[in-house]
Amino acid sequence: MSTVCANGEQPGTSARSNSVIFREVTQEINSNLQTLVESVFPNIFHENMFDIAYKMGELVRIAYIDDQLAGFHYVQGVGSALIQYAISFGRAMKKDIQLHVEVGNTTAQQFYKQHGFIETERDETYYDDPPRAAFVYTKKFNE
Repeated sequence: MSTVCANGEQPGTSARSNSVIFREVTQEINSNLQTLVESVFPNIFHENMFDIAYKMGELVRIAYIDDQLAGFHYVQGVGSALIQYAISFGRAMKKDIQLHVEVGNTTAQQFYKQHGFIETERDETYYDDPPRAAFVYTKKFNE
């Protein structure tokens, strides 16, 4: 677990320097975070994500490099714990689990593949604003 300074900052490291600082999400930072994320990942995140990030408190941190907003992270491991719970439930019920992943979201695709999901179909109109395709990933238990 990392140490957080009294002012809410958390020292970090980088390959190029030791100037990465993690700060909690505040309402003031939230609009800057939204601008940054939308410029890098247009139309990927729903606008409510930023309000959720603010409400998650210690589970989300904003990264700064030399006092410039550089990115953010959510606590790691939560997704794995949740998917393991779903897998245990599916296994106990002997029911397949299906989920949708946006075609361009290779990080999520890799995550689900690592947990034994396979791509089983493609839905060209799963997302509607703007229209985007999604893969259907399935974890099979009834075979």
